Amino acid sequence: MTEVAGLDLKTFSDSTRLEFSPTIPINGSIGFFNIRREHTGIHAMVTISVDGVIIQSDTFNIGRVTDRDKLVRLTIKELSIFEQEAWTSLGANLLKACIWVMTQWEASSIESGEAELEPDASSFPIYPYIIKDGGTILFAPPGSGKSYLLQTMAISTAIGRSSFWQQEQAPVVYINLERSRQSVERREFSIRRALGIEGRTGVTYIHARGKSLAAVSSHVAKLVERQPNTVVMLDSLSRAGLGSLNEDLTANRFVDTMNSFGTWIAIGHTPRADSDHVYGSQHFDAGQDIGIKVSSERKDNLLGVALRITKANDIPPVPLKILVFKFADDGIGLENIGLADHNLFPSLAVEKKVTQIETLINYVQEVGSVSTNDAAEELSMLPSYVNNQFVHSGFFQFASKEGHKVLYKVSRG
Repeated sequence: MTEVAGLDLKTFSDSTRLEFSPTIPINGSIGFFNIRREHTGIHAMVTISVDGVIIQSDTFNIGRVTDRDKLVRLTIKELSIFEQEAWTSLGANLLKACIWVMTQWEASSIESGEAELEPDASSFPIYPYIIKDGGTILFAPPGSGKSYLLQTMAISTAIGRSSFWQQEQAPVVYINLERSRQSVERREFSIRRALGIEGRTGVTYIHARGKSLAAVSSHVAKLVERQPNTVVMLDSLSRAGLGSLNEDLTANRFVDTMNSFGTWIAIGHTPRADSDHVYGSQHFDAGQDIGIKVSSERKDNLLGVALRITKANDIPPVPLKILVFKFADDGIGLENIGLADHNLFPSLAVEKKVTQIETLINYVQEVGSVSTNDAAEELSMLPSYVNNQFVHSGFFQFASKEGHKVLYKVSRG
């Protein structure tokens, strides 16, 4: 703990969090959470606590005197007479803390100095796809096997072994913003079975379907603080909830948030008309250290998933790698995962464009079963087209009903 502006300052591994403690007769503190610069100034959630218990809080532009005064007034109403008399300097303490954050917070997190004569060599939890203290985005259209691929990476990293790539063991936090907890847990069981893994993998899952990346970031930061070498994996960028993906500010917020965790990899989707880059602002491409284009090809119950590096900082050119996922005959769950010879999936080796029907088949194969409207929404296809393929193409068959929803799966006939 250091002293600034007459207050004791406590810092955290999460650089967007600070705590100030004045020298007063009671154990009072002023906390700042989710500090960030907006176009109007620096914003944060500010808390006032006594004996570790939050008395009052608010989120606002900390440069605005009206918002600071409002928080002080609301806090004083909740304090006992003794606490009010002991903390008469609350308003002045809050002002000093806010001024320090406004003038020093950003500079305090910037490192400066000369380069080392012999810097440490780059380290890769998964070579060449995940680099320590860097970020990776793997991108493809929906239904290309990205989620199976990412969860396979998570499990192999957590257990520290793989026959698919050079692997180092590291703690893994897997942020699931995309699917239900049951779906992710079924997939882990399926992948463990396919890889011959018995027992727990050690992957820490955060299930937050429908929530934003900002909502879970402080929890992730605490987990990373306990285990500094953690690899954070996100499914997916499109569900991060930070704003329009086409906005540069959204992309920068996303990259800044993920970089605050250290080492990370995230799933991104591609534009409908172009599968060569992640959908959204070009700052997603700029902010990643490694970009991986994922493409897929289906043959009966086999799904070939190709990893092609499109951007790589600090590594030489890397040859194409193809994994093959063998699904069970009923279309649900995996039987095996392995490396595929390029001759098994020739179109992946030459980057053949995936057709609409192939995209639909791959997506249904990945999720197991799905309704017409859900598939159309996820793939940005017309419901009439999807329904026509489900009913008349011969590639799909009835799976089950959930209320009024009719679910279809890939036909094995």
